[in-house]
Amino acid sequence: MLTAGEILKDYREKQGIHLSDVEKQIKVRAKFLSAVEENNWNFFSSKIYITGIIKNYSDYLGLDAK
Repeated sequence: MLTAGEILKDYREKQGIHLSDVEKQIKVRAKFLSAVEENNWNFFSSKIYITGIIKNYSDYLGLDAK
């Protein structure tokens, strides 16, 4: 079963979108986006922040955040 981070990374790469493009559009630093893609949850201090990033990132890619 794929994780949320793997799904986001896979879809982004298939679309040919660079992390820097996502960073500019959703105003979240690439280091945080990369941590989500790598499922590095210890990088974050709050679960709410993780949830918000995943929702915004999913919306940007046109994916269902659920």
